[in-house]
Amino acid sequence: MPLLIFFWGYASVSGDREKDILKLYLTQGANWSEIIWGKSLGLFGVSIIITLPTLLLAGILLIFAQPQDLTRSTFSFVALSFSYVLYMMIMALIATWISAKSSSSKVALIKLIGFWLFFILIAHKLSQVAAQIIYPSPSKIEFDAMVEHELTQQGDSHNPDDPHFKAIKDSLLLAYDVATTKELPFNYSGFIMKEGEKLSTEIYRKHQERLIGIYEKQSKLVNGIALLNPYLAIKNISMVLSGTDFGSYQLFKKEAEDYRYNLAQTMNNLQIEHISNNTTSSADKNAVISQQYWKEFPVFQHQFLTIGEKIRAIAYTAFALILWFLLLFLSTSFMTKNLKGL
Repeated sequence: MPLLIFFWGYASVSGDREKDILKLYLTQGANWSEIIWGKSLGLFGVSIIITLPTLLLAGILLIFAQPQDLTRSTFSFVALSFSYVLYMMIMALIATWISAKSSSSKVALIKLIGFWLFFILIAHKLSQVAAQIIYPSPSKIEFDAMVEHELTQQGDSHNPDDPHFKAIKDSLLLAYDVATTKELPFNYSGFIMKEGEKLSTEIYRKHQERLIGIYEKQSKLVNGIALLNPYLAIKNISMVLSGTDFGSYQLFKKEAEDYRYNLAQTMNNLQIEHISNNTTSSADKNAVISQQYWKEFPVFQHQFLTIGEKIRAIAYTAFALILWFLLLFLSTSFMTKNLKGL
C-alpha cells in the first residue's frame, strides 16, 4: 500500500508546479497548508476506497465466526482498522510533502522509492541483523545439543545403567523390601518414565527460558527502532492485534507445552496405577486400560492475550505511529512558508 500511495502521489504537487497549475492555486487564495492537506486527503481517500472492502469483509467474517470472546476480537479489529487508517494517512502526507519539496516529479519519484526501499526493506532487515549481532542466539542444532548434553549428565531414563536412575531403582527396592522391580506394588516402567519426563522437561524449560530471554531482547531492540520507522510500528501493531506477535507465540507455546506435559504425566500415572509389572508387551490385554480415561482428559484450550495485555504490547509502537502523524501534521500547519510555487 505505501508503494501504491507513493506512485499515486509523487506528482501530486510537483506535477502541478511543472504545469503551472500550482501558481493558479496560490494566486486564487489557497495557502500551502490547504494544498498539502487537500492533496494528502485525496491520496488517503483513494487508499481507503481500496482498503474499505477488505475491512468490511473482515468485519463480516468476524461476526459469522462467532469467536469465544467477541469483545476482545472486536477491540482488535477496530484498533487494527484505525491503525491502518492512520498509517495510510501518514504515507499520504509523506508522499505529498516529498512531492512539494522536490524540484520535479522525477526527483520526487526517486525520493519516494528510496524512502520505501530504505524504511520498508533495508532498515527492517538491518534492525533484525543488528539485534542478532548485539544479542546472539544459538541455532536449533546448538540448542538441542546443549539440552541433550545436560540431559545425559543429569540422567538418561532409557539407560538401565545410568547412575541417577539406578539410584532411584535401588532406593525403591530398599524401601519396599523387594528383590526385583516386578515385585513392586506399582508399575516400575511408568514410574521411571514419569521421573524421566519430569527431569527432561525441567532441563528443557531452563534452556528455553534463556533462549526466550535473548529473543525478547532482540524483539525490544527491533520494536525500539519503530520510533524512526513507521513500517516497523504498523507491523508490530498488526502482529499483536492479529495474535501473531512474539508474545502471543510464547503464550501459545507455553500453554501447549504445559498441556503436553500434563498429558504425558497423566498417562504415566495411569500406567503406574493400572498396568501390572508382569505385562510382557503392549499387545497384552493387561496393558490396556479403559478409553474413558482418555475421554475425561480436558481438551486443549488456548487463552489469547487480554485487551489490557494487547494495549501494553502495542503502546510504544502506537505512540510511534501517532508521533509520526503529529510531526507531519505540525509540518503541514507551521512549516509551509519555505515552499515555492515555481
